[in-house]
Amino acid sequence: GENLPPAYLGQVLEVISEEMAREEQGLADPNSSRVVELEEIHKDGYTIWTEVRASFIRDTHNRPIGILGVTRDITKRKEAEEALRRREAILEAVSFAAEKFLKGHDWEPDIHEILERIGQAVEVSRIYLFENHHDTNGNLLASLRHEWVAANIEPQIDNPEFQGTPYKASGFERWEEMLPQGQIIWGSVAQFPPSEQPLLAARDTKSIVAVPIFVGQHWWGGFGFEDCFQEREWSSMEVDALVTAASILGLTILHHKEEKALRE
Repeated sequence: GENLPPAYLGQVLEVISEEMAREEQGLADPNSSRVVELEEIHKDGYTIWTEVRASFIRDTHNRPIGILGVTRDITKRKEAEEALRRREAILEAVSFAAEKFLKGHDWEPDIHEILERIGQAVEVSRIYLFENHHDTNGNLLASLRHEWVAANIEPQIDNPEFQGTPYKASGFERWEEMLPQGQIIWGSVAQFPPSEQPLLAARDTKSIVAVPIFVGQHWWGGFGFEDCFQEREWSSMEVDALVTAASILGLTILHHKEEKALRE
């Protein structure tokens, strides 16, 4: 058993109305059929896509007396089309980032536009850039430097909780161990260590990807993707996009440091 969402039920009724109007105007082809793609909700709650090919059943005078519909499941095809669409959007966003980062000027004026393009392509709630620094006691801290958020997502860039946040004291020892080794932290927050969950839950994060940024051999900071609506299963394509962007930004920061040193 499947149910049509209201929008798609309206689409079906609209197609029937259009065909009835063509009948009344004498414009209908008795041998034609209409094809409609519909998103249906299965009784178990998951969504399937179907293609419905519909035509009129006619009496001996060629008048419509009913509708014959043939339905086939096209969910796998729609998923493949969606994956391809997102892949193209992500590659385009990373290409845009590479062009902006490597154009030879200061990267920071362009960073918000870059985050927006990548965030929209991967369809995340929030994407941000954090930078490492130390306090007077030598403890490693992280500060949110730049952020883009989707509509209806609360920004955290001005939240003091995410400025000068100590990794160890805030329960993120794992991040301080894994990220400088080039490892990526990703998955559902519900599966993360309990020490990490309060800070992430405070910004409604359901799932996350964190990728380190290296400037030369130095662990400079990182990029983060967050989904605030679902415990998302990240694709390798999405993670690779963030890794690529992080690598390009790391090279850009290194290049600017070297240029500055030469000028001085």
